[in-house]
Amino acid sequence: MPSVAQDWSKNDAFFSTYIPEIVYVAPRVSIPLRAFLVRWQRVLLAILALIYTLNLYVSTAAPTVLTGDSAEFQFAAPLLAVPHPTGYPLYILLGKLFTLLPFGDLAYRVTLVSAVAGAATVAIIGLVATQVTGSLLAGAVAATALAATHSLWNAATIAEVYTLNTFFIALLAWTLGRAWAKQTAGRFGLTALVAGLGFSHHGSFALIAAPLLVFYLLFSLIEQKIKAKYSNQKLDDESDPYPASFVAYNSNFAARLAEIETKKTQPKLKLSYLPFIILCFGVGLTPWAFVLTQFAHNGPFNGLDYGLQRYSPGFYFWGAPQDWPTVINHLFGGTMRDTIFIPLNLPNLIIASQTVWQQTWLEFGQFNIILGLLGCFTLFLRQPRVWLGTVWVAAITFGYFVSLSGAVQDANMFLIPILLPFAIWIGMGAEALAGLIAFWCRLIVRIIDPNSPNGSKYQQPLFRAESFLLLIILNLVFNGVYNGTPLNDKTKEKLYRSFSEIMLTHIEPNAPVIVRWEHGTTLQYLRLVENQRPDIWLDITEPENESWEKRIKRLYPNENVYIIGTPADVANLNAESVWLTNSISLFRVPKTSAGGKP
Repeated sequence: MPSVAQDWSKNDAFFSTYIPEIVYVAPRVSIPLRAFLVRWQRVLLAILALIYTLNLYVSTAAPTVLTGDSAEFQFAAPLLAVPHPTGYPLYILLGKLFTLLPFGDLAYRVTLVSAVAGAATVAIIGLVATQVTGSLLAGAVAATALAATHSLWNAATIAEVYTLNTFFIALLAWTLGRAWAKQTAGRFGLTALVAGLGFSHHGSFALIAAPLLVFYLLFSLIEQKIKAKYSNQKLDDESDPYPASFVAYNSNFAARLAEIETKKTQPKLKLSYLPFIILCFGVGLTPWAFVLTQFAHNGPFNGLDYGLQRYSPGFYFWGAPQDWPTVINHLFGGTMRDTIFIPLNLPNLIIASQTVWQQTWLEFGQFNIILGLLGCFTLFLRQPRVWLGTVWVAAITFGYFVSLSGAVQDANMFLIPILLPFAIWIGMGAEALAGLIAFWCRLIVRIIDPNSPNGSKYQQPLFRAESFLLLIILNLVFNGVYNGTPLNDKTKEKLYRSFSEIMLTHIEPNAPVIVRWEHGTTLQYLRLVENQRPDIWLDITEPENESWEKRIKRLYPNENVYIIGTPADVANLNAESVWLTNSISLFRVPKTSAGGKP
């Protein structure tokens, strides 16, 4: 059998047996170019997936300021302010970097962070799926299936933190795979750095990554001790380097050959690496320094009005903390951590299970669900360790979702990480289906031509047929992208800006405006970033926290107060209608009506 290091230019038979699919789905090319394609095929796949998905997400992204948390990120990034817990310092710093782009308004540029992170997630999952399945086209199937999912696509078109979270989860999986293949200090250090960055970004990542990283480190050390104990015994791969079952069921021989040839010589994880790994993890936590620095420079605050002041610029710091313990608590979830989670119970578990299944069905569709279930079973049989990692990501994501309270309006967005392992399962399912069909074809060949028991002269056409079967599967998955376009196209979503700008034109100079969070953040962007109506004072508060009638009496007894809300919000006030709409309207409460009566 030829070795991996064989001179390809002298023996083209190596290509006909061992090279992956990229050569067979392209026109006949020269030997040097074919060697280049084989060597860099995974990189090319990642680049193509990144370019295509980035174009898809950018071309459908919201063009301007949004509302709620998205609008808060859109004004916090240009101002280098600190948004709601956990502060999301890495997202804010990246958003500030993206505001230097020379096109679009500042809000749109911040949204592009989500688009780039979403596209990078898809590209890396394509790499991971290729690494796991040994098939380039199977990796393309996984990447395409993930790119077309509604939740990831939606999150990539708004200014939110979810796609950056999935990016770090995917990147952790890829770096873990590389560290496992070649256990050097540098590779494990890179994995730890990624884990630290993700840990500093989102709480759900900490639950996923920390146990996963520790498990792989411990498993690697234990495996080495077992191998050292039985080092005098011959490995199965050495006694039978090309088992018939492998030849029949896995088309990527080159990767397996390289693994066998380097098994004895590859570096192994050592306990002496651990200080370096811990240091790299600590470096990954450095974005937290941004929040600490901003408090040291601008705080302490008065605990009110997000750190802003009515008659001076102030500084936006959600919660306006007054001491360092509160700032540290902010980094770990703060008051939100205490309010968005509920104890687990059986009814919630049943309802959440139904929701997750329905959501997954809507995300991928029937064909991909079947491929995913087949791929999950196949991965369990072939690579139990990798299967366990994918199941861990899915299980922690499910548990995190189940524990969320009904107060979290975008709870389904927290299910996005579960799409990543399922996309890998889809890629594995596609490769398994194609390999299974090729296996039966080889059996038929052996029956038809018993003189060629290995079917050697049919190997190339069979391999080519297997590749084109994967292309057919890729096309079926790819068609789902177009079905999701109308749902995820936000290029015309300018309503929040238009609505808020009209509101501002009806407000008298220097007036206080009471508004809920959802609409107040849009106004805050226009006021703080674009300097529209800097004279007015935005009092962002919920009537559930303090009735607006009492608030007006306490804070603005001698002023005309404007309220943005519904008629129910001003039912107890003698409010004048300034601008009415079918949903949210603008009202004016004259200063003579501060007590609720003319």
